Amino acid sequence: MIECCRSVEMIKLRQGGIIDDRQPALARLKIVSIRLSSGTTGRSKGIMISEDAIWWRAECNSAMHQVISEDCIIYLIAMDLASPHFIAASGATGVVEEAHNFDAIRRICANHRVTHVHTTPLFYQMITTQLGLSCSDFPWIRYSISTGAPLPATVADGFHEKFGREITQYYRLAECGPVFVNVSNDSSKRGAAGVLLPGWEINFTGKNDSDSSDLGELLVRGPGLFHGYYDRWQAARDVLVDGWFRTGDLVRCDQDGFYWIGGRSKDLINVGGTKVFPWEIENILMSHPDTEEALVYGQRDARFGEVPHAKVKARSAASVSERELLRYVNERVSILKNLRKLEFVSALSRTNTDKLKRWE
Repeated sequence: MIECCRSVEMIKLRQGGIIDDRQPALARLKIVSIRLSSGTTGRSKGIMISEDAIWWRAECNSAMHQVISEDCIIYLIAMDLASPHFIAASGATGVVEEAHNFDAIRRICANHRVTHVHTTPLFYQMITTQLGLSCSDFPWIRYSISTGAPLPATVADGFHEKFGREITQYYRLAECGPVFVNVSNDSSKRGAAGVLLPGWEINFTGKNDSDSSDLGELLVRGPGLFHGYYDRWQAARDVLVDGWFRTGDLVRCDQDGFYWIGGRSKDLINVGGTKVFPWEIENILMSHPDTEEALVYGQRDARFGEVPHAKVKARSAASVSERELLRYVNERVSILKNLRKLEFVSALSRTNTDKLKRWE
């Protein structure tokens, strides 16, 4: 499998005309995959992953969702997230379908006895409102897995109400693979990234250690780490700090050892010295019955430096006004976190992994 993957990757690189004097370095590091980052907050980067890291991640994926050879996994995500090494490590079967093709998904789940669904929060949001689907359509599924973006609490609640199941989550980055996994059936843990997986060391910067609820930027170190960026070339020694990778994600840990993602450090909105996390306001917007999608961002302000603004995609046939939705949010947050402006849009830009393009 590895030799095959190495050949495929190198063919792609040669066809793209980008094999150059870096090829010896790729061979020395045993690089078998160069993956593009999602481009959520800026330009995509080529992430170099070695043979050892690929297999470590694959075994980790198999273990955390108890995958065995008799299982079948359906991937409803971009193919750069669906690692064939994961399937090879477990001996399971993998099938792929488009996330919006509900009839085909139902048919495949029945014909192949699908046990694991691997997709993004957007799919779970869509399937919850899809008429004619019920738990009986997916009798063999053990894990409904969400990845690629944070899972809104409203989506997890709606899915459980309709299907009577919890959505499994895990936190991963292309640079490090899976770090946390949440397979809890405890409703109070919906939305948590989960507990730390074996093999990882973690640390935090900018965190008040005496306050367990305080957020700090997550640093990770372990065997699944990448070996640097291809374009522009940065070796691991130029990216890592004493072997630690700065994820850019703000994380806290609760008293039960579950980790929660508070957002990206780059996305923080600084309102006169008060930290405002976009997800706080987005979750409130998403709890309104007329909201389908929401994105909150910082806008420059002469008095406070930055203030929160939002773009909202309303549900079809929704009649809510900008003024009503602003009032709905601002009644639920402190005055410095007040949403100052809201714009209705027909669609929100997403990456190929279904993440919102915040940098736009």
